[in-house]
Amino acid sequence: MAFFIATYISSLKTANECSPDQTRKALKKTFSSRKRKGKLRKAWDGTKVTYKVASWSATAIEIYHNQAILKVATTAFRTSCSVISKFLVEAVMPFATE
Repeated sequence: MAFFIATYISSLKTANECSPDQTRKALKKTFSSRKRKGKLRKAWDGTKVTYKVASWSATAIEIYHNQAILKVATTAFRTSCSVISKFLVEAVMPFATE
């Protein structure tokens, strides 16, 4: 992506006439404006978070009420934690398994 942008900017006649500092300031201004969120975007992001929390809460309640699903989910969670911890121990400290 950076290579494409640099190639495109170097092909512009007006960019070649600018100093490197002016070019850097223009690029910084261009890309920093994309990070700002408007009120509508913030509201949309807030509703997405609310939906996700409600969805996970409903799932947790459903799992809690069904004992068979609760047992399977607990076993799967414990197994995945065990596998991940063993992987991390082997990857970070290979001498610890001796």
